[in-house]
Amino acid sequence: MRNTTRSALLAVLVLAPASIAWTNRTDGALTLAPQSRLWFDGTSTVRAFTCTAGELEANVATTVAGAVSAVAIGEKAISTVQFRVPAKKLDCQHGKMNEHMQKALMVTQHPQVTYTVASYTLTKSDSGMQAVLTGTLSLGGVVKPIVVTAKAKEEAGMLRVTGKQTIAMSDFGIKAPTLMMNTLKVGNQVTVGFDLLLKN
Repeated sequence: MRNTTRSALLAVLVLAPASIAWTNRTDGALTLAPQSRLWFDGTSTVRAFTCTAGELEANVATTVAGAVSAVAIGEKAISTVQFRVPAKKLDCQHGKMNEHMQKALMVTQHPQVTYTVASYTLTKSDSGMQAVLTGTLSLGGVVKPIVVTAKAKEEAGMLRVTGKQTIAMSDFGIKAPTLMMNTLKVGNQVTVGFDLLLKN
């Protein structure tokens, strides 16, 4: 009898994760179109600069078919969101700036910049939907909560998500790079911009 009970308990433990996964299963995913862009604008004692993400990856799981149209009318049809940028693929159009930026971000130890959305809200606006994303940003090995406001609308059969968010590098323990024997100092704050096209 004891063996039977033990076997039943083992079966429950083995099958439980599968049933949980089945309950939370998604109906599909949205993929990033190649036209998607992410960049950040910064300032320095010499001039302003822009660094662009040469590569951008995303995992966007959906709960219904045709999630693009569903989100565009205010349905919460997306269940999980994560964006990743290989830190080495950030290009500031200046060799020395890239070198110092990669050093500041410790790209060898922390090769990816990651934003993971934990929850979001959608409200209607004149230009489509306004989304408020609550999540965590992992930058240079430091993970911090961050809230991002974005606009979302259906465009050419895709969901276009745009927005800007200012962050302070010091919040992530990153010392702003300096160049030319400290005559060029990068400002502590940068503004991240994104223009993402997601398709079913």
